[in-house]
Amino acid sequence: MRFSEAISALGKAFSPVSARYEGAEDSPARSYIYSPVQSATRDLTPLTRRNLISKSRHFYENEPLFCGLIERMTSYVVGGGLHVVPDSSDAAFNAAAMEYWREFCELPEFSSDKNFLNLQSIIVRAAFVDGDVFVYKTFDANGNPKMQVIEGYRISDGFNADRDKPDGVILDSLGSPVAYEYHPSDDDIASPIVIPAGRLIRFSHDKRPNQYRGVPLAHAAIRTVHDIGDTLALEKQAVKHTSSIVGVASNAGGEADEDDYNPLKRQISAPSDAAGKDTERAEHYRRIEGAEILYAAPGDSLELKSNDRPGPAWQGFMSFLIDSTCLSVGLVPSIVLGQKRGGVDTRACLATAQRIVEGWQNSYIDSFQLVYEYVIEDGMIRGKIPSAPDWHKTKWRRPPKITVDAGREAQNEREDVKNGLMTLEEHYSARGKDYKREIVQKAEEIRYMLDECERLGIPPDALSVNLKTAALAERASASANPQAAASNHRKTES
Repeated sequence: MRFSEAISALGKAFSPVSARYEGAEDSPARSYIYSPVQSATRDLTPLTRRNLISKSRHFYENEPLFCGLIERMTSYVVGGGLHVVPDSSDAAFNAAAMEYWREFCELPEFSSDKNFLNLQSIIVRAAFVDGDVFVYKTFDANGNPKMQVIEGYRISDGFNADRDKPDGVILDSLGSPVAYEYHPSDDDIASPIVIPAGRLIRFSHDKRPNQYRGVPLAHAAIRTVHDIGDTLALEKQAVKHTSSIVGVASNAGGEADEDDYNPLKRQISAPSDAAGKDTERAEHYRRIEGAEILYAAPGDSLELKSNDRPGPAWQGFMSFLIDSTCLSVGLVPSIVLGQKRGGVDTRACLATAQRIVEGWQNSYIDSFQLVYEYVIEDGMIRGKIPSAPDWHKTKWRRPPKITVDAGREAQNEREDVKNGLMTLEEHYSARGKDYKREIVQKAEEIRYMLDECERLGIPPDALSVNLKTAALAERASASANPQAAASNHRKTES
């Protein structure tokens, strides 16, 4: 090795490693950030989670912005309800399962009178505010399947909180939940009830691997919402104070006589001067003109104050904080606040909101699917539903998509269905409907209208232009198969 190469190797060995990511470097010009890289369990300790829930509930109950954010997300995710349709290969099973599920949905929870659609909003809203919520799979006194909604804070380690253990979750050696510690009373946190993990369904939208407990929806905006509330309260007090001051009286000596500026004493005994301003004239103007007469002592001056709060700078700052709060949950501020935007911008914002909402819907549909499977499995065990090899297959109908062009999009969809570019299942599922049920309903309506037209002797197109095509098709079928047509006619008459 030559001498130059040896020097170069020695320099490389002792030279410090220079990082290329300046964001990893600290600077005295910025605040110091202490954020250790660790597991989700350590990031969300029992105390941290409880403080987040406490603040989230407080702001939901007292801050209009935070409450509106939760309600807007709940309405987007649930809307008119998430509907399930059995989709196994056995039609008889699908019909029986649907009927059994409808009976369950009428009163699904033994401790409330809410139906399943109302409980969906309650569950999703509770998960947004607290971070997660649980459903306990149980039975009523008659052995019918029921569910019990358990708020997330009731699943806890109580006094035995440990930062290295997920709060209230018992894990096996592989890190899989095997049981949960449930506290049925707020006053007794030392005697939990251990519930097997198979009996509980957790509703939460987790964002990290091995995250066993959820965090409130707007957890990243809690400090900002707190600042908005404090700043707004102070500004309101300033506006009230400024609005209460009409003017300021001053004199050359810098002293004021309390009696001269006391409104009560001034009305009782108004001062008189050489100009002839006496008590009678003051009373006249006060009663007839409806005006308050202000008097100044000789040498005094009165300066009227104008109120220009809140100013433009304050309003812009508050708008920035509000926008940051909305963006923390993934929604564009104009969607949450109902701000007016141009057509193109509005469509882009709604498309963004739809993608965010679909992710939440997928998460909660997976949990609601477990409720469905619990109920249907019970029906098969009790013999009320015939078994099917793929009994767990379903289709979930979501609320209609968020859009501002409902009419135009509906017209485009009709053209796509007409030209075979969209299936009826896609068309109806976008509106939360079952295409099979809609086809049967439509066929029954057409059959009824054709029979009524024939009975009354009126042309079918008098009711609907589309009935003319159906009538021609029926005549062509009757000509091709007279016996079948006669049989159908007899059935209709009977």
